[in-house]
Amino acid sequence: MIRLNNIQRFTLNEDYPQSWDDLDWNNPTITDPRYLYSIYRAIHERIAQDRVIPTYKADPMCFYTIFDAHGFKNDVAFTYRYFEILYSLVITTLPIFYNDAAIERAWKFEDGKGVGTPELMQYNDAEMSNIIGYDYREILQPFQPFGYYQKYLIGMKKAIQAMKWIYYPLLLAGNGYSNGYSYGYAERDENDNWGNFRDGSWTEAYGKMGKFCADTWERRKSVAPDAVGTVITTQRRNWLYNTDSDGDKYLAGTYDNFAINGRLVNEMWLESHFAWPYATTVKVFYVPTYTGRADTTIFQDNSIYRTYLKGADFGNKIKLWSEEQTEPHKRFRSSRKFSITWENIEPPTSNFAFKENEMEVYNNNIYPHWFGILDISGGCKFQ
Repeated sequence: MIRLNNIQRFTLNEDYPQSWDDLDWNNPTITDPRYLYSIYRAIHERIAQDRVIPTYKADPMCFYTIFDAHGFKNDVAFTYRYFEILYSLVITTLPIFYNDAAIERAWKFEDGKGVGTPELMQYNDAEMSNIIGYDYREILQPFQPFGYYQKYLIGMKKAIQAMKWIYYPLLLAGNGYSNGYSYGYAERDENDNWGNFRDGSWTEAYGKMGKFCADTWERRKSVAPDAVGTVITTQRRNWLYNTDSDGDKYLAGTYDNFAINGRLVNEMWLESHFAWPYATTVKVFYVPTYTGRADTTIFQDNSIYRTYLKGADFGNKIKLWSEEQTEPHKRFRSSRKFSITWENIEPPTSNFAFKENEMEVYNNNIYPHWFGILDISGGCKFQ
């Protein structure tokens, strides 16, 4: 019986396959070097040629060294070891990519707390095995009949075809960061007693934001990295006391100060950090809130602290925000524009009860977050 290790050398001079359709992938054979050549060209197309890099932080020289050493140039030795290396490269590359159907798995509520991590969007063990058609952890065996290797050729092809979605960093643009304040006050009478209390208001604080945010954007064109739109609402209650004729203090009244910080009122849109050299698809997702701190959850949903925006565009659930096409060599700019209005904001007064005789400040820090995933198979010959 002829076995794989009996094939010592081959020369491939013509009939280079240019796509999967150039060969019969229903019945691939290990004795035809064009099948492995297709695998080699396809994986090279997926993870090099400015596709995965720079979003996937790998050393490109590592890949190019591998490809150059096993490049199917004339008179290259064909050994089982080469097949094994190529197979390992393909299968271990698959977990780098995202499963676009795994969004709900990556961001979800559990026991009233938010759990979120993009890594959960990567293919898990069961999904990888389903993609290639067998247990991806199966160890290849040398010195087998030629037919034994057919399913691994097909498995590599399926794995490469599933290498589509990678993280695509976005910016929030069109609106600057600024602050708006509304201060309350109290007046003293001729007896040095406090009276005529007046609260500030959310409406006044928010109303000052529009011009400030617009001016900040026009002056600085400052974007929000990682597409995080900050909204901070702050309310402070001040307790003032008078003294009666017996020298005892009594509560004269309170007044509240209000502050709003962030990117509000004016229109915003999403842009990519860099241009992409191929026409392809971008999916943008909205996540209720975002934090870079390890000791806090992504978002919370309980009666004490609410950290999400309201309204049909926002809400407390992750959702597909848009699906659009990129133009080659042009930075992606989403056609969808939006603004965060006062009706979207959950102010702290509906969540907190101020304690008498204490100088308290209550905040709601709201960080709506958007991220993109990019289909890097756009423009590939091996789709």
